[in-house]
Parts: sequence; structure tokens; C-alpha cells
Amino acid sequence: MKMSENNDYIQLPPLKKDTPSDVIQNMYDT
Repeated sequence: MKMSENNDYIQLPPLKKDTPSDVIQNMYDT
């Protein structure tokens, strides 16, 4: 099950767990 989680983690941005709104806004702003 760890592999599955890793796959999801890689598919999503490097800031999946620690992704505050500020970071998301910054990513979208770019």
C-alpha cells in the first residue's frame, strides 16, 4: 500500500500534505 501512496504523492505536486492556500495561490499565480 506504500507504493500506491507514493504514486499519488508523485502525481500530485511536491506539496501535497503541507500545501497551504498561500502556496496554492502562488502556484496558480505563476
